[in-house]
Amino acid sequence: AKGSHNGEGNTGGRGERFAGMDVETEAGQVCGGSGEARAHCADRPFACAACLRRFLTAADLLLHYRSHAGDKPYECGACTKRFGKSGDLARHRLTHSGEKPFSCEACAKRFGKSSDLLRHQRTHSGERPFGCEACGKRFKTAGELAVHGRTHSGEKPFRCEACGKRFITASALSRHRRTHSGERPFQCLVCHKRFNRPCTLSRHQRTHSGERPYQCDVCQKRFGAAGALSVHQRTHTGERPFRCDVCERRFNRLGNLARHRHTHSKEKSFPCDVCEKGFNRLGNLALHRHITPCPCPIQARC
Repeated sequence: AKGSHNGEGNTGGRGERFAGMDVETEAGQVCGGSGEARAHCADRPFACAACLRRFLTAADLLLHYRSHAGDKPYECGACTKRFGKSGDLARHRLTHSGEKPFSCEACAKRFGKSSDLLRHQRTHSGERPFGCEACGKRFKTAGELAVHGRTHSGEKPFRCEACGKRFITASALSRHRRTHSGERPFQCLVCHKRFNRPCTLSRHQRTHSGERPYQCDVCQKRFGAAGALSVHQRTHTGERPFRCDVCERRFNRLGNLARHRHTHSKEKSFPCDVCEKGFNRLGNLALHRHITPCPCPIQARC
């Protein structure tokens, strides 16, 4: 009889339930019949009923089910972080020891995991062995291809328990959760300001170092952020991707479009705190404060 995975119960209960699952029948549901599944998917005959990911052995499939159930029986003695596989725990322990046993022959950079070394080596070779059947785009790892595949299928397997919003990747869900918790785990060592994403911290650190790693290939001007370079390049291409839906005027920056929209609206969101005159742009309010005499004592001028 076919089984189903609902993520309930303890580890033993899950193991008994998954062990009783007709895994080949699950594969048949994907490929169109158990006999056809064996012929068509002979390399990975065991399919996950939850996400359709395929595996070489039933044991690998059972380990994978822990990623859906949240079962993490292996605990690190150093930091109490838990893992679904003993191999993942062993690799994690290297982060405490600092050991990096795998070395790149091309540049001598060292890695704690052989899989990290393999991915790194492709930065030298340019190899992208994993191709998307839908659009032909190629990737360095099977994991990158699997995530990309969800952009075609619309699958979003990771759900926020606080608001119900769904995400394509576990890392995207993890970042989103910080919007609820307010957690900012990444701290600048110079000024101690905290951030909720490592990439945001990296951009911030460049304000201290002055580093500008992104260079325009037309005029060689350098920028501290990839987004700033992208906006600058539009000054060369003339691209104006942001269009006003009222008058169809186009802009090269989203902020410029937002300011322009105020010219169509009668809303005056920026009032002078002295004479209460309203303005539709913050810049106009600043100009008013600078050149217009206020009908108030000099001490209270706006």
